[in-house]
Amino acid sequence: MKKFILPAILVLLNGCGTTIALTPEQRTSIESLSLERKVDKPKTAEFGGGIKRLLSAGGGAIGSLLESSTQTEDQRFTTLLNDSGIDIAQIVYEQFDARLKVHPFFGPRYRDNGAHKLRIEVSYYSYLPKNMFTNYYRPIVFINYQLISPSSEVIAKGVTSSGATNDRIPQQTLEQVHSDPQILKGAFTTAVNETINEILDSLMKK
Repeated sequence: MKKFILPAILVLLNGCGTTIALTPEQRTSIESLSLERKVDKPKTAEFGGGIKRLLSAGGGAIGSLLESSTQTEDQRFTTLLNDSGIDIAQIVYEQFDARLKVHPFFGPRYRDNGAHKLRIEVSYYSYLPKNMFTNYYRPIVFINYQLISPSSEVIAKGVTSSGATNDRIPQQTLEQVHSDPQILKGAFTTAVNETINEILDSLMKK
């Protein structure tokens, strides 16, 4: 049950945590904006249980590596991501960078050394069942953001997430993941973009 309680708590924190909304006046004052390159992330992803089912789906080099490990399920899932070249911090930066470049408002103002800075951090990421009664899993990604003025004042901040019930995010069985771990990259990329949608929407609210 723990794996379902933690995301629920995070959702509550998302709704009740300290948020600073960007005012229309502050937004119109933005002449240039840059995205900070460093994106922090947790040391491990959270895995929603059932790692043994993944290991028993076929074995192989990755399965053997994880089977022999003394790591926790979360650590073993993080090892799978790392061995598959899936870096959540890199995905978040690359997707945010791409989205800002083409954004109607931020795009013309986006540059390497903008006066305003957007700082982002992955505060939590996981791979959880869609619900307690399914074999299909989806990623969840929480992103903290801060918009910092030229005078170093935080003028907007918040935490936003994708969700396991968001049907725009691809879902997979563990057997599918074992056959092709790279499908995780596509799923996490979609989850990240769903989260970025929420952040950009919040920065553009009137």
